[in-house]
Amino acid sequence: MLQKNLREKYKIKNYRRVFLYVSSFIIDDAGGQVSEENKDDFDVESFAKKEKKLKQLHESILNRFLEKITGESCVLLIKKHPWDKSSYFEYTYAGSNCIILDNDEYIAPLISMADFLLHTESTSAIEAWIQRKKTISILPDFDSDRNKLRNHMRYEVIVKNYEELLEIIEHYPVPGPAEASLKIYEPFMDGKATIRLANEIDKLKPRSDKTEFEKDSFFSSCMGAVAKLTRCLKKERYDLSAVSKDDYMYNYLLWETKKEEVEKRYKKAIRNYIKENKDLIR
Repeated sequence: MLQKNLREKYKIKNYRRVFLYVSSFIIDDAGGQVSEENKDDFDVESFAKKEKKLKQLHESILNRFLEKITGESCVLLIKKHPWDKSSYFEYTYAGSNCIILDNDEYIAPLISMADFLLHTESTSAIEAWIQRKKTISILPDFDSDRNKLRNHMRYEVIVKNYEELLEIIEHYPVPGPAEASLKIYEPFMDGKATIRLANEIDKLKPRSDKTEFEKDSFFSSCMGAVAKLTRCLKKERYDLSAVSKDDYMYNYLLWETKKEEVEKRYKKAIRNYIKENKDLIR
């Protein structure tokens, strides 16, 4: 039903082939799409330089591909990275046989209605393999040394240019990465995924820079009580009406409004589930 709704929403019901391009680009020319907090996690300047070069290489390949599929009852869907708030793809590719998808679309149903998933090094390829979909990585500067590739990319079909892309689409290898990738997740297809996930969620703890004194249980209890009382007195609430849904802070603030409810509803349930199924945990 969800796939049908998506086909109707984007008016792609009559296309013979659907290609889904999943973008990993996250930085615009101003570098303003990455929050100050996340900028500490990597070298933004170096990352932006590498990304700009890859964008240019992809442009020539994708534009030629769009010319090729025009009139062939094919469509290219472009899924931007959730962090990407720029209009780069709208300005560069949008056309009659190219559709830029809404940023908040979930990836799984999009993969489900696609015949091919095109990407660079996205982990969405793994989700596509689980659905037995064909995937192709476009890496123009790949030197053919698979030992340099990380994780799932060692199993992926990789093309370096437009000609190779067309060749692979028409003569896709059998068996493909969907079959080869079973080596990655087959050990976990034992029916115990839910208990493992619940156990990992329960172990999650926020990073702490507290001193030993602050970590003292009595001190923590007192501070917790004070914080709770303060929230009650202030009746603190986040006003989302003034925040655009396109603002990267929106989801964070939305979580803040729901955090207490989530803790109350699910933390106890997760712990009970773990207790009842502790024998299943590896």
